Amino acid sequence: MGRSHDIATSSHGDTRYVNAAGDSMTGNLEVDGIIEIDKTGDHPALRFVEDGSNTRAYMGSGDWAINGLANDDFGISSSSTGDLVLGTTAGVERLRIRNTGQVTKPSQPRFRAHTTASTDITTQATIIYNATTLNVGSHYNTSNGQFTAPVAGLYTFTSVHYHNYGTAGEVRLSLFKNGSELENSRNSRSTSHNYYDRLRLTTELELAANDYVYIRGQGIGGGQLHTSSGLGYSDFFGHLVG
Repeated sequence: MGRSHDIATSSHGDTRYVNAAGDSMTGNLEVDGIIEIDKTGDHPALRFVEDGSNTRAYMGSGDWAINGLANDDFGISSSSTGDLVLGTTAGVERLRIRNTGQVTKPSQPRFRAHTTASTDITTQATIIYNATTLNVGSHYNTSNGQFTAPVAGLYTFTSVHYHNYGTAGEVRLSLFKNGSELENSRNSRSTSHNYYDRLRLTTELELAANDYVYIRGQGIGGGQLHTSSGLGYSDFFGHLVG
């Protein structure tokens, strides 16, 4: 009756076929159609095992699973003690959900830059934050003070200056995108004293891939914006929100 009959009756002694419970198959299995795995009263699953070791993963409804849930959600879960890790580029970790719930994204673009030289700015000029303590992906350029978005998304940026200059007038920080000043991304303050004053600009922006942003400072009406040297005095930082 052919191969189907041989398999069903366990009469075909060939390791290419599974004839009875406990048998192993060697070689490749090629299927043109649907494979259905159904086990009543238990978790039906396709299980992956390394030679002689514990189960590595399931595709199905076990503790390790890639599965379709009853409410049409799509579920991916790890064991009760392991983290869930997603990677690309031959296993480079991109996202980790720890078994206690925290989510980390080690490749998420982010930077923190600061100035290493003091400068007094009167007419509007780009502030070059020429050193970084953080620059994931190297998307911030310490030579021209620009951050270039690697992907489209929502980004947040902050520039902070501890200003110490005694001339009267006004000082201003402005965020520029692709060469144009963003009117809603500006912070100004009048100054007529000779002690430290904090000037801070914070904003969120939707950027397209390859959009670039930078900070410009300005003294108005006789004011001078003083950028101090050293981390924590004149800083620019940002990151991709998502």
